[in-house]
Amino acid sequence: MTSLDAELIAAYQRTEYRVADGRHAFVLRVEERAPLLRVCHETFDVTCSAYITAWNPRSVATPLDVNRAAMARLEQELTRAGWRWLRGEGVDPEGAWPPEPSLLVLGLDEASAVALARRYDQNALVCAGADAVPHLVICATPAAP
Repeated sequence: MTSLDAELIAAYQRTEYRVADGRHAFVLRVEERAPLLRVCHETFDVTCSAYITAWNPRSVATPLDVNRAAMARLEQELTRAGWRWLRGEGVDPEGAWPPEPSLLVLGLDEASAVALARRYDQNALVCAGADAVPHLVICATPAAP
């Protein structure tokens, strides 16, 4: 595992992980209990979830068409595997980084989420268990030479 810059980790920690899909609309914040996430888990009969994106691999600004294609691949992979998800956006409350389309994958456990995030070169993701407290999971791997 690679170490990430403290400023980048702080940015991930302050991001608002928004869910807005149909009847489900709420914001997840790292280490803050999310009662509406608990309701969502109960609605979908799951005990965990993972908030993930395919945008901006390794937190490097990436062209829109490349980001859209990566997100489409992620959605296809999740669909083939039978996962359900809700759409959302990761939003920097300070506005320094544009919103990133993301997915709250219902029932996806942390180990599986990390493996998935690594396939899309993501540095981190947010996971929550039965306690509905989202936590940041660093999953970056060293860049290829």
